[in-house]
Amino acid sequence: MKKILTFLTIISLCLLATPVFADEVVDCGAIANITKPAAFIIMVISPVILIVMGTIDFLGAIASSDDRAFKKAINNLVKRFVICLVIFLLPTIVNMIIGWTTFRDLSACLK
Repeated sequence: MKKILTFLTIISLCLLATPVFADEVVDCGAIANITKPAAFIIMVISPVILIVMGTIDFLGAIASSDDRAFKKAINNLVKRFVICLVIFLLPTIVNMIIGWTTFRDLSACLK
């Protein structure tokens, strides 16, 4: 779980945070052509994966009719939901952190 969160954080930071040193306006240029579709794909696919994996876990727990398996399926669903939530909030968090620095607003690269 910790490895997955670390991997997703690193990938998201690589896609969303670009080292732009501008005083007034951020010029995304070619970076925006990569980050916009990548961010959109990640944000669309993550809930789909959450639903599919949760369904598979719950169907397996129901088929085994074991309370322990059902609790494990619930725990896995909660963990995956948190990961999905982090994926959605990561652009906001990155922009907030970068807003504290001199990089200005990078959200223009995602719009």
